[in-house]
Amino acid sequence: MQLKSLATEQVANKLDVESSCSISTVDTDCLTCTSSVPPTPIVELGTDFAFDVEHLPIETILGVEEVVVDSTVLDAQKEPRIDKPVLSEAVLDALDDHGVSDELLEAWTAREKKALSPPSRGGACGDALPPLLRHTALSFLCFNAKPATQGSEGVSFFEAAQLLDVFHLKTSDHPNSAQLNIQNLPMTCAAILSLLQKMDVITAEPVDPFCAEGICIFANHLKSLGYHMVNDQVTCEMINDEEKRVLQGIQWQLKVPTVESWLNTFVTRLSVLSHGSLCLKEVWQQCLCGAQVVTMQQASTMDRPPRKLAVGFLGIGLAGAQLLPVEALRPTKLSSAQWMQLYKDIRPQELQPQCVLPDQHVQSLLEVLKEAVQVDFAEIKECCHLAALAMKASCSLSP
Repeated sequence: MQLKSLATEQVANKLDVESSCSISTVDTDCLTCTSSVPPTPIVELGTDFAFDVEHLPIETILGVEEVVVDSTVLDAQKEPRIDKPVLSEAVLDALDDHGVSDELLEAWTAREKKALSPPSRGGACGDALPPLLRHTALSFLCFNAKPATQGSEGVSFFEAAQLLDVFHLKTSDHPNSAQLNIQNLPMTCAAILSLLQKMDVITAEPVDPFCAEGICIFANHLKSLGYHMVNDQVTCEMINDEEKRVLQGIQWQLKVPTVESWLNTFVTRLSVLSHGSLCLKEVWQQCLCGAQVVTMQQASTMDRPPRKLAVGFLGIGLAGAQLLPVEALRPTKLSSAQWMQLYKDIRPQELQPQCVLPDQHVQSLLEVLKEAVQVDFAEIKECCHLAALAMKASCSLSP
């Protein structure tokens, strides 16, 4: 049965196409950047589209009851003691018990590399999805991807973005891929919602007529942006066919690590390896805010994989929490002045970053961080550079 292109006023109001729309401001204690988009008729990323990390229970997201969730990063009653990590059998067992073993990181790294590798069919790769279209599609997906479980509001957004990016990457060498990606974008988004629902990431709402009706509105909205080749005649059969096409495009690899899942894993490992000496709730929340901004504006690629971004956000987050000196994370290619300027660009509210830990504890925390993310110090610094550049670019990009 063909779906009607007309929808209720309630749905229409959710897709705000007024010329004054702008990306919402992200302002946190760790990664702060204010982005104002020039007047452009796009779907607004406002409170209806963004998840509120402030109200996400850290225990639910991380699955770690031992993670300290105090509102302050440091315990005001005593100075945290950070010892160098000792990978005893008990510690390794604790990592296994929390589902964040070294083997998991190895498996995820291989899975991520496979998912983000360019197509190997030999054809010339087409252009990526235009930034405006990708931003609009993610806004639509974020609004409609209702979490299946309480406390997982952020998971559905990152999963949807990853599926969209991997699909378009893997099909970029198909004939007329650029045109097909735009023409089928509403159906692709509907297929992704259906897949997420079947994976129990989101509820069954996306397959309801209300949401299907919204897909038609989304298609008409894309036409109003000047993409007249978009197919606005969407049927249930067409959505089913597109779901098969998405599965074939991503090579049936549905579960690809996202920057959010990497962050959760790294923060959990950091908590276990530091024996709960640190309060990591605010660090995690602030890192997730930065990850959301970057994911909204820039697609995952081999040069900017989620794992490296997560490592970088965590390092910057620890510096923002005054647990690490900014200089300790400086990449070798930058001078101290250049690195500090880049850091201030993404943290303009901070006058002079100061680390509150003694030098010996700083060195111990760096060792713990290295074990938590399973990369050496040089790569940690490069990841921090990558994340800082991505954050700065995302705040200046206009879709």
